[in-house]
Amino acid sequence: MDKRIGHAGFLLGVLVLISCNLGLAQDGTLKVGDIAPPIEIGKWLNVDKARLSTGPALDGKVVLVDFWGTWCPPCVRAMPQIQRLHDRYRDRGLVVVALSYEDTNTMKPFIEKNAYTMPVASDTNKRCVTAYGVKAWPTTFLIDKEGKIAYVGGPYSIEPVIEKALGLESNPSTLLTRYLDALDSKKEGIIRDALLALTERSTSDFNLKEWAVLAGGVAQAESDKTVEGEEALQDCVEARKRQNTKKNSSILDTLATGGPESFDLRKWSRTAFGQAFPIRSKGVRSLLDERRYGEVLDALLERFADTEALSVAAGHTGLQGYCKMKSAQCRIMARKALMAQNWPFKERVPSDQKAFWRDLSISGISQSETGMIGGVVLGGAVLSREEAPEFIRRQLELNVLMDSLATGKPPIIKKVGGEAESLRKAILAELEGKYGGH
Repeated sequence: MDKRIGHAGFLLGVLVLISCNLGLAQDGTLKVGDIAPPIEIGKWLNVDKARLSTGPALDGKVVLVDFWGTWCPPCVRAMPQIQRLHDRYRDRGLVVVALSYEDTNTMKPFIEKNAYTMPVASDTNKRCVTAYGVKAWPTTFLIDKEGKIAYVGGPYSIEPVIEKALGLESNPSTLLTRYLDALDSKKEGIIRDALLALTERSTSDFNLKEWAVLAGGVAQAESDKTVEGEEALQDCVEARKRQNTKKNSSILDTLATGGPESFDLRKWSRTAFGQAFPIRSKGVRSLLDERRYGEVLDALLERFADTEALSVAAGHTGLQGYCKMKSAQCRIMARKALMAQNWPFKERVPSDQKAFWRDLSISGISQSETGMIGGVVLGGAVLSREEAPEFIRRQLELNVLMDSLATGKPPIIKKVGGEAESLRKAILAELEGKYGGH
């Protein structure tokens, strides 16, 4: 077969996926800038009404309303993203309402099966559906603090709008500077919040040299020697802690001269957060009491949990049940990301295109200006080719971790990474044998 014909067929398959599966068009009359209609809830499924009221109680808050249904495949695929948004921003002022017109008897088994803890409500009379003019599913609205609609569309690209509505900074360079400035305060709460924000928005391809210049570093004579970014940045942190201005300036000059232009700030910041704020049994119990199971798993992987903290997590029946339900999903997501990484992202044509795309079962794709595939909509969020390796690693580590916790056995964190890598190789070998291609 002519390679060009095969590639055209590959692109056609992608376009068919978009038109069949995305379903995000919004035909209602509401638009960005309009005053949002009142949110009238028929019945809550998983939240105490006294804790989450509607109407005047939501005045001055940022509210995400996601219209979905168990009958809608794109809605179901997007629900993990809505849960992630709830987990990430609920303590920063975001109120999430996942709203379906189905009755509670239909919705409740789905919510319990997937262990969703975001507020879910039933609108059987379709008062909200009608008021918001919902014509397509899923449709997501964001209401700002002034009660105006700030976003309407699918849930996949809403996060930047949420951060803007909440007044949160999202630029990694600014957040790194803000973290270093926070060290001057010597206040644990301020430092923790600044470092946490950096871990959430940092990237694995950060220009540390450029940041150093922006932070006040002065480039010296050109040098072919590249500075070790991790060590230099840690030295910078220590200098700020000691308020050693001269040392700090010297380090910035060094980075501005020969710092790496591609630095894994994500890995560095997560390690720094874990070392500065390790998770202990008390912290684990607090998260477990609030059923913040996803945050427990993240903490066990990243925040240097001690033996007691691991034992507390392993002995919690609620977390065990959560892990039993979610572990296989993590492996499935990793497998799909591996498919995307090794075929569409590499512009490879699988040997059996029909079976491949049916197996991948994504909600859509994003393309660059040149027409290349830049990302796929997976699990309710856009996964870019740059983010794929980290996403795969993370999902497989969670799979290994949850398999252990599901049996009530405290995991050995030091072994999780190696087991996840072995699993990645095994899954990739299976995929290559099944789809091969060129």
